[in-house]
Amino acid sequence: MTTPTSSSTQMVSDSNANFFESSSSQRDPSYYTGDHDTTTGMTTSPLTNRKVDESSKVHSQAFSCYSIVPTTWVIIGPQPGIYLAQANLDSVLFEGFMANGFAAGGQRTATVNIENFHGFPTRILGPKLMDEFRDQSLRFGTRIITETISKIDLSLRPLRYWREGQEDEEPETADTVIVATSASAKRVGLKGGEAYWHSGIGACAVCDGTIPIFRNNPL
Repeated sequence: MTTPTSSSTQMVSDSNANFFESSSSQRDPSYYTGDHDTTTGMTTSPLTNRKVDESSKVHSQAFSCYSIVPTTWVIIGPQPGIYLAQANLDSVLFEGFMANGFAAGGQRTATVNIENFHGFPTRILGPKLMDEFRDQSLRFGTRIITETISKIDLSLRPLRYWREGQEDEEPETADTVIVATSASAKRVGLKGGEAYWHSGIGACAVCDGTIPIFRNNPL
């Protein structure tokens, strides 16, 4: 749930970094809504057109009782939900609650003007753009929860995750977890620096160099 989720999200397994690389046969869940062949007992995925064995639907049959929000796909972060929803994949998006000091939507919610995003030739306010993303995800059926995910465990199937404040309780589970927590700017920490943030002090030379306060001015 940049961004919505805290940058301190715990990774339980040391092997998480290589988990999906070593489990390529498992990372593409077999729970898509597709055409079912009653003769062969196989389902065709609408995304890949590949056949998947119905007997492999372990999570849905055996582990949903452990989930507060039973689902195949969980997104930790604000944006990818629209892509899954458009593909007719059941997904829950945890957009976060004031993680890293940002409202749901992440660092862009604190950005005044965005001038280089396609489709907005005269610029758009950061919070407005995030609202547009959110509304579009909702329109396609994404379930959005304004809570932060603080801990995940990718070492077991189904994958496990915990909401902030519930780390010692039973985990919720999903077949696929997408971590898309975005970023937050690194600040120098100079005395008085906060007072001049976005008023002379920034964190992105490429980005800030084009805004009116710096544009065409000697530095």
